[in-house]
Amino acid sequence: MVVFSWQIMPITRYKSGSRETSHMRNNTLPKSYRIGDVSKSLGLSVDMLRYYEKIGLLPRIPRTATGIRIYSDKDISRLNLAQRAQNWRQHLNLLFDYAADT
Repeated sequence: MVVFSWQIMPITRYKSGSRETSHMRNNTLPKSYRIGDVSKSLGLSVDMLRYYEKIGLLPRIPRTATGIRIYSDKDISRLNLAQRAQNWRQHLNLLFDYAADT
């Protein structure tokens, strides 16, 4: 299943002080997502996302001051690519097995 970044709910942006910044009005800041949102949207466990970061499939994910991982659209794209590659490998293995049997 391929999930596009627009299908994931972004983290709510907070106002800076009492006034909203121009970036927020123009919505030019990159979207960011929490690990639970990414997990549900991609169908991967939270532990698997952490493992992908640990083995280097993803770069170190930035964290908030409280340690919450914040994923970007680029991270989502990398995870989608990893899922597609895994599916391709499974299909190729099936084809090779079929060819070996014939």
